[in-house]
Amino acid sequence: MKKTAFLAIAFTVIASSQIALAAPSVLLQTKTVVGFAPPDIRGTYTTQINSDGTIVYTNNKDVSTVVAKLSKQTVKSIKMKIKEFSVGELVGEEGPGCMDAPWTQVTAMKDGKEVVIKSQVACNTKQMYEASELNSAIHAAETFSLLNRTY
Repeated sequence: MKKTAFLAIAFTVIASSQIALAAPSVLLQTKTVVGFAPPDIRGTYTTQINSDGTIVYTNNKDVSTVVAKLSKQTVKSIKMKIKEFSVGELVGEEGPGCMDAPWTQVTAMKDGKEVVIKSQVACNTKQMYEASELNSAIHAAETFSLLNRTY
């Protein structure tokens, strides 16, 4: 009986570690922080494209919803684009700032590090042009997630 209990515990530990290893990682993410708004709208909103192809939208109340699943070929293409782009500076025009607009940041996971590929702060947008296709991919995912938004 003791041997059976040990094997059951060992199996549970192995199964749990395999489940943890199988958890998807974030490939691309857009995060928008809304501050100057009614209280029920304020907060952080994210849209993520994960390594398993899921597009996940999280509202300002930390409620996450899987809004779509990309094909394996599309995920493979996104991973290749991430691998291929060279990290550079964010470029864009400086203009008069505005303090009441939300700020948005788009990031890609490259070589185990989070890299900002687009930023919109104080009404000024800057982006890494080498990552323009990735910006387009996450923008499409974010637009699609609009259909499932809950505030």
